[in-house]
Amino acid sequence: MSSRFADFETLRYEERGSVAWVTLDRPDALNAFTATMQDEFRTVWQGLRTNDDVRAVVLTGAGDKAFCAGIDRNDVAWRLGDEHDTIDNQSQHP
Repeated sequence: MSSRFADFETLRYEERGSVAWVTLDRPDALNAFTATMQDEFRTVWQGLRTNDDVRAVVLTGAGDKAFCAGIDRNDVAWRLGDEHDTIDNQSQHP
């Protein structure tokens, strides 16, 4: 299953025995969460649902400064989502 996740941009995935290791891999940005990371996480979790070989998952962050700094507000995809939410909220609440 780990070769299926080899092309990820923001996560590393490795299986060691019955343990899956998922590493947030953006240490230069303190592993801040992006829309791409969200998509990659979704793929990992969906894959793990049917993987009976994995009994536990370790979630960790690359680098030695931070596990995860939260949402990366500089990520364009997040900002577009925010603008869309604002427009939707304004149209529903005049």
